[in-house]
Amino acid sequence: MLNIWLMAIGVGALAWGTGLTVCGYFAYSIPAVKNASYLIAAFFIVGSLVAGVRSWMRNRAK
Repeated sequence: MLNIWLMAIGVGALAWGTGLTVCGYFAYSIPAVKNASYLIAAFFIVGSLVAGVRSWMRNRAK
C-alpha cells in the first residue's frame, strides 16, 4: 500500500513540475499573458505583505 502511495506522489510531483514549466513557457510567449502576469504577481506580493503586516499589528496590540 505504501509503494502505491509513494508512486502516486512521485507521478503527481512529476506531472506538476513538468506541467507548470511547460504552461509557463507557452504563457510567456503570448504578450498579453506576459504583461498580465506581472500585474497578477504584484497583486499577490502586495496582498501578502499587507496580510503579514496586518497580522503582525494585531498580534503586537494584544
